[in-house]
Amino acid sequence: MKKTNSESAEKQLRGFIGKFAPTDRRLIRAVRTGVRKRFPTANELVYDNYNFFVIGYSPTKRPSGAIVSIAARANGVGLCFIHRQAHYPLDFHEAASSTQGGWMDPSDQNSFPSSPGERPKVF
Repeated sequence: MKKTNSESAEKQLRGFIGKFAPTDRRLIRAVRTGVRKRFPTANELVYDNYNFFVIGYSPTKRPSGAIVSIAARANGVGLCFIHRQAHYPLDFHEAASSTQGGWMDPSDQNSFPSSPGERPKVF
């Protein structure tokens, strides 16, 4: 894999995002800004995952280490929590019946906590 400098990588990323509809472009940029603010030291990994354009945030340079990813496709944008249980405490019943991971629709304002201590609505 050829390494690129950050300026050309950013230009490539803007080009990938530019292929989406205007509403999705704005959403991808806004979610990316929020995730980068929350995880400033994470490695930002960009890749094509079948039908999804993915921006993953990982402490390593491996996509499998990603904590959260932005997944975009022609009909929308999602925020994927790869290790949901590690980042959002679940009660016993949720922990017993849930699988690893979850997602939320960042365009749905009802997905976000409305008060301190409230968890995001992750599916």
